[in-house]
Amino acid sequence: MEGYAWIEHLKSAEGIFATDLDQEIVYWSPSAEAIMRVRGEEAVGRKCYEIICGIDKQGNAVCMENCAVMKLLKNHQMPQNYDLLAKQPSGSRVHLNISTMFHEPSEIVVHLFNSLDGEKQESRADHVTDNLTARELEVLRMLATGLSTPEIAKQMNISPFTVRNHICSIESKLGVHSRLQAVVKSYKLGLLQPINGK
Repeated sequence: MEGYAWIEHLKSAEGIFATDLDQEIVYWSPSAEAIMRVRGEEAVGRKCYEIICGIDKQGNAVCMENCAVMKLLKNHQMPQNYDLLAKQPSGSRVHLNISTMFHEPSEIVVHLFNSLDGEKQESRADHVTDNLTARELEVLRMLATGLSTPEIAKQMNISPFTVRNHICSIESKLGVHSRLQAVVKSYKLGLLQPINGK
């Protein structure tokens, strides 16, 4: 850890692990231990892809030697935050959202992550609900009933252009790219409730 002492002063409720550019873990925080159920002494010194074993929702490997994140960093580009399914020692998968920072002087890659399962998922839903306006929530509920843009505009007594603006904003805040995805994600987050308990 010589030269990396600054890492131990990082504080976050999120999990933190740091690697060098060879993907060897040099720091594993207590919150990372809690989320991944891997002790620091078991993680430090090993390759990150051996510990995280991340895959996407289709089962494709995300964590591997010279992964997409490392390729971007080596090309002086910063990766966007991303989701993956990490593997705990028990074999269970945990849904993580990971953000990346790069400390150039020491060439250390710092990963911050949190679980999107359980209570974390609920707090994420609360965060989205807080960000959506009352009008956007109203549009979202109408989208869920299958109404078209003109139909929503007529019911809300606003222009179709305004409806489209609301929908674009909803999609952006939910991190999706279509109306259908917005509705599906809203049900998953608990923003919408099934009609008649269905």
